[in-house]
Amino acid sequence: MTRAALVNLAMLVGGLFGVIGAGVETLQFTAGTDPCPVPDQYEEDDTPDEATHFGLLGNLNVLGLNTDAPGDDDWFKFVPADDGLVTVTIWFHQHGGDLDMSLHDGAGGFLAVSNSSDDFETIEWSMAAGETYAVRVYTETGACNGYGFIVNGPAYPPDELEENNTSLTATRLGAIGDVAAQGLTIHTVDDEDWFSFVPCIDGNVAITLSFRQSVGDLNMSLHDNTGLLLESGTTTTDNETIERALAAGDSYFVRVYGQHGNRAVYDLTLDSPEPSMDCNNNGLDDGCEVYGDLDGDGDVDLSDHTLLCGVVSGPAGGVSCPSLDFDSDGDVDLADWSAFQVFFNLSNGGR
Repeated sequence: MTRAALVNLAMLVGGLFGVIGAGVETLQFTAGTDPCPVPDQYEEDDTPDEATHFGLLGNLNVLGLNTDAPGDDDWFKFVPADDGLVTVTIWFHQHGGDLDMSLHDGAGGFLAVSNSSDDFETIEWSMAAGETYAVRVYTETGACNGYGFIVNGPAYPPDELEENNTSLTATRLGAIGDVAAQGLTIHTVDDEDWFSFVPCIDGNVAITLSFRQSVGDLNMSLHDNTGLLLESGTTTTDNETIERALAAGDSYFVRVYGQHGNRAVYDLTLDSPEPSMDCNNNGLDDGCEVYGDLDGDGDVDLSDHTLLCGVVSGPAGGVSCPSLDFDSDGDVDLADWSAFQVFFNLSNGGR
């Protein structure tokens, strides 16, 4: 007979472990079941080699875990976002069976243990950024019990694109084809990341925000050039995707933020329609490459010079690339290079 045990994490999160998020979630799990519960979503994770790796994180809040068989071990790994004291906790009902926890280095070497007879086990340990740590959850009594797993550690460092917390300070992606930005962070409870872009071609643009829901729930929204909300991605799954028909030449904004103040690492990708003409094979439609801005970043600078050199054909060279043929003589040559120099500007916003 199954006994349902409802544990409210409000006291745990608010009183013992600080802010994991402004919203309070309720943890539902089964305790003291006979037969044992169905394996949780992270099985098989019974050895250090099979451990679930949550990657780089500052905080983690995973619900609905269990020891699904007598003698079952669960192993988890993670990398702290920064140097500092990290608190690792499992939370369960003691009357459903006692659980214990140990902390190990990335190779499985023992560091610390918590094996009390309380309803939770906690280990605090000073950890180093970039190092991998492992946690083992186990039972000495053969208990099949449900539990929650919480990590509370140092905050994420700001990513390389900060400060971009408002539409006025948005990271300019420029006139774009496809974009892939990796390893970005929502690093504080009130951090937001804004990005601006201009589609090269009319058509559907797919914007994807990739992250681990268990590490921290992130949301995303799309806005026009006045800031008007066009669409949101606010599910409770690992990723968010917005796909919408956008107009070439218009400016748009993407906003990324944490649900209830959550923090997490994420990747951002934009997938645009294929270019109709791409003479210099750089992934941008030639219609975006005006006045020498060959890479579509909004500036005319040395990176554009490199792309121009790749398609120069010389007098009567027979290579036609309309977006670079400034003098319209049928080839791309030194005369076009001279025209290009008229617009050349080493400072931002020179186009």
